[in-house]
Amino acid sequence: MILGVFSDLGVYGGVPTMIPETVPQGAITALFPVTTQNTAEITFSYSGSDANGFESSPDGSTWTAATSPLEFTSLTASTTYSVQLRAINDVGAGEAISINYRTKGEVTVVPEGDWPFFVPTTVAAKTWQWSGRHPKTGMRVRIFVETP
Repeated sequence: MILGVFSDLGVYGGVPTMIPETVPQGAITALFPVTTQNTAEITFSYSGSDANGFESSPDGSTWTAATSPLEFTSLTASTTYSVQLRAINDVGAGEAISINYRTKGEVTVVPEGDWPFFVPTTVAAKTWQWSGRHPKTGMRVRIFVETP
């Protein structure tokens, strides 16, 4: 590390400061992204002490300042996204990591009029089970109901 710039008159700029000699060398660790249908949140940490900030680049866009957690909104359901993340200091940017995530899918609501496909069976004296596949979506559905 360079401690400061000195001359025969003393230190330029007053107090000596620590200037890093290389770009950040620590590792970024990202937790598994938490997603909804239209949002994502990615919490991350850094193992080194040689960074003074972070930058992110969602889907290859311009690098911008970032803090943890990264938050993305107005996303499209059932879509895969990626973001690159890197540590920075006064010398430059460290190696970037890439994080891929997928938003949750659309919720399928089965209209009440489509429920006759259920077949009732008795599981126990007070418990009924309906199960079957929806004729339009092919989705397997099982419902348990316990009576008093």
